[in-house]
Parts: sequence; C-alpha cells; structure tokens
Amino acid sequence: MPRPRGCQELTSAQRGKIIGRAFHGQNLSEIARELGCNRKTVKKWLDRQQDDGAEWAKSRQRSGRPRATTAAQDEALVQDVTDHPLRHRSVLLDKALEYGCSHETIRHRLKEVGLSNFRPATKTFLTVEHKARRLEWAQRNIELPQDYWNLVVWTDEKVFRSDQQGKVFLYRPRGTRFEPQYVVRNEHSGRITAHFWAYMTAAGPGELIPVAERMNSAVYTALLENTLLPSLRANFPDQEEFIVMHDNSAVHTSRHTQTWLERHPEIICLDWPPRSPDLNPIEHVWGFMVQEWEKRREDRVQEVLQAHVMELWQHYQQNPGHCSALVANMQERLRDVIHNQGDFTRF
Repeated sequence: MPRPRGCQELTSAQRGKIIGRAFHGQNLSEIARELGCNRKTVKKWLDRQQDDGAEWAKSRQRSGRPRATTAAQDEALVQDVTDHPLRHRSVLLDKALEYGCSHETIRHRLKEVGLSNFRPATKTFLTVEHKARRLEWAQRNIELPQDYWNLVVWTDEKVFRSDQQGKVFLYRPRGTRFEPQYVVRNEHSGRITAHFWAYMTAAGPGELIPVAERMNSAVYTALLENTLLPSLRANFPDQEEFIVMHDNSAVHTSRHTQTWLERHPEIICLDWPPRSPDLNPIEHVWGFMVQEWEKRREDRVQEVLQAHVMELWQHYQQNPGHCSALVANMQERLRDVIHNQGDFTRF
C-alpha cells in the first residue's frame, strides 16, 4: 500500500524510543503524543519488535509503484534523443502520449542515463575552407604575446533580432555543450529590433553607437571618421597607431572603405579569419546583453531594448575589468582553434 502523501517514516532512533518508553510503562497514547505520531504507528513497531526479533527495527522491502515504461521503451527513448538531440521538446510530449505516461516520466528516464535538459550553444556554420583558414591564422598568431592583444581595438556591429522559433532546448550529457551534434548553427531569422556598432579594448568598453539606417560603406566610414578615431585619440593620446579588428563583411572590405583606410595610415587593420565571431572578445559582451534581455518579460519593445543596451554598456564602462578578462584569453582561443582543427571553439 503506498505511503500517504506527507507521511514520513520514523527514524531508527524514534523506533528505539517507542520500545524504550513502552519498557518504562508508558501507554500507546502517551508515546504517540510525545513522538508526534499516531497510536497505530506505535503499536506497529511494538508488535514488530516481538515478531521479528533482532531485525525488528529495519524497514521492510516494499513493492513500490509499478514502473510506467518498459525496458524496451526506455532504450528506444534514449536512442531517439541521442540520435536527434535538437528535436523540439514536443517530440518528448509525443513519446509520453505514445507510452501512456507523463512528460515528467520521460524526463526522469533521460536523467537516469545522464541526459539533462540544456539550451544549445549557437555557432556559425563553417565550411572546410573556413576551417582551414582559421587553423592557418591561429597557427600563425599563436606565439604573439598578450601585450599585443591588449593593444587591439575590437569592433563589431550587433543586430538584435526576435527569434521566431522561440527558445530551443535539448537533452545531452553534462560537459558536452560544444560537441557538434549539440550545437545549433546560427542562421538569421526574426525581425530586426535594434542595431548597434561599438568597440572595446583590454582597457574597457569604448563607444556604443545606435545605427538607425542600413549599414553600408558610407555609414561605416562615417563611424570610423567621426566616432572611432576621435575616441581612440582621446583615450590613448600617446599612441600614434591603432590596431583595429573588424571582420570580413562586404562593408569592411569594399573599395570605399579600403580607400578611407588608405588615407588613414594610423589605422592598422588586423588580418582576420572568416566566420570567426568566437575569436572576437566583444561578442561575449553582446552575449551577456542578450542574456539579460531574455530575463525581461515586460515592455519588450524597441525603445526599451535600446535603453537596456545603453544601460548595460555604461555598466561595463564603469567595470572595465570584464573586458580585460575577455581579451586575456586570446591565446586560449587560438589553442582551441588549433586543437579543433579550425572548427568552432567553446568561446
């Protein structure tokens, strides 16, 4: 018979107190009142002490509730989730209906074999050529000292988008977040909600600029001319040259942008491998902002999003050590690229 909900089994010490108080002449009601249990419980343990002898204090084995799934169903479930880890969670609900059990039972079965529920990592899709170029770049720069990376000006544009598919979850073993089968390839979807451009260095965040129009070469060079250069000259007056990192987007490699860069030899562009946001420390700052935004459940509109981003950026400006820590692991990022033969890293 199942134990009533909320009823706790007596400990060995409590069972011993029942026998001791009965030995000293207390009746069932007195013992029950003192130990906070009922008379039937007291009588059960007194009877068992007489019937079972030395084994009286041990709990008897119970049959328990029958298991809701068979061994074959458990094996099929685990195999299905292992083969298709990125399936939508509705598949698990379908399995629960098929097996005639609850969704919670399905979760317990997966947990029993070490499969826990997580949000997957999102990474950019890499071709064989992309991996080869990333590997070559990492091998070529792995010996650069940390002082070099501390001088780099890390720039990036960030487009915040609404996700039409909602949050994605998967079941996987712990410690396997960045294994390829558990990673979602990053594909742009959803409507654009806010667009920003920014830069940071190991010394901390620089400028953060909302971009109201479509980013093109003219808009980008205007940002370099009117925002980046004046800010760098003001923040680093002793430097005559600035190593600037920007990726290989068409806006950055266009003839218009290249002509502007030729007229400004104080800007030295860092050679950058393709499809490598995981190597750019500023991407982590964007990631933290997205995480904080996802926690919000009210006023999810463009104006509030822009204010949210600006507020967090100011927070990072007041706490520059975060940027320093992100830049400090550049060599570790390069080692990851080499170890993974050019594939994406855990960053």
